[in-house]
Amino acid sequence: MGMGSIIQSTPLLQTLKMNFPNAELVFITSASNKKLLEEIHVVDSIWLIRDDGFLSLISSMMKLLRNFFNKRIDIYLDLEVYSYFSTVLTAMSHARKKFGLYRLNDRIRSGVYGELMYYSSRVPVSEVYLQMSRSIPAEKNIEMLYPFPQLHNGVDGLNLHGIQSPFIVVNVNASELRVERRWGTDNFSSLINQLAEKFPDHTFVLSGVKNESSYVNEVIRQIQPTHRHRIIDVSSKLSIKEFMQLLSRCDLMITNDSGPMHLAFALNIRVVALFGPCSPEQYKISEKAVVIYQNVYCSPCVHLFLKPPCGGDNQCMKKISVERVRVTVENLLSGSNTSKEFMSNGHPDFIDTQGRPLGIMRRN
Repeated sequence: MGMGSIIQSTPLLQTLKMNFPNAELVFITSASNKKLLEEIHVVDSIWLIRDDGFLSLISSMMKLLRNFFNKRIDIYLDLEVYSYFSTVLTAMSHARKKFGLYRLNDRIRSGVYGELMYYSSRVPVSEVYLQMSRSIPAEKNIEMLYPFPQLHNGVDGLNLHGIQSPFIVVNVNASELRVERRWGTDNFSSLINQLAEKFPDHTFVLSGVKNESSYVNEVIRQIQPTHRHRIIDVSSKLSIKEFMQLLSRCDLMITNDSGPMHLAFALNIRVVALFGPCSPEQYKISEKAVVIYQNVYCSPCVHLFLKPPCGGDNQCMKKISVERVRVTVENLLSGSNTSKEFMSNGHPDFIDTQGRPLGIMRRN
């Protein structure tokens, strides 16, 4: 479902294409990911599930069933671990060999798949996916994220909505799957205000999709009036390819843990990534990325709970100070050496900002 998970699956996709060059590689996903998949050229076919309404869902499911019947799939890899909907699709595929993932003692999944791979939260999810390819088996593995080499063609001729270098891309959003990954509008606006004073030649480009525009506007509203002429809002205005081309030209990206962050990892640009509900150790991270991870008692909760223990009071993100992020960005832009290791606070915090113990499930 998620953009980030798709990008983290690209080592697997490249591995499958390298080991089985004559096989057709089909990717099943929601319609919102179509444009992204079209840029991953190792994928031969994209089968879409349209989930924007009941009738469109039924129609796309019927088409999917016809595809299953006509293709007679040899190997089916289900990369979803939280959704039983994907388990239903796997059963309907009638594939000769079915591979899936499990987290706990999952009897429902065990009756569908020929082989189940344990979903380990101690390794990057890209390695979890590759572990499935090893069970096929695939003799050689590619561990790097798909680099999108075609994006470097024609970048100079792209009309980037009046954006000129130097500029910084700021992604203040995180998908609704886990809004607790957001750092907060007040933090981002304060950071931009301070960076605008320090780097007067830079423009700040705020990104997002259509349903995130109001959240982006809230950040812009808190920007000092003297700096607003240097803010460009491209939320809902760029295609996925244009957005990736935008990233390839920026001086640096500042982002929450999100799909755009994974794009930055794949493009190997300078990025400051903010983590809390999820541990950075669970992802394949590029060499130029600097990760700030606030390690608290109940983090990482994303891969353990459908609902976070905090009930939305994401102390793991709230404890990341604006100063900490600002200094990191300033060091990167000034060329100073900045540790590529995870900038964690070491031992986890056990209490929140009011001195209460973290990890207690509170009812709203």
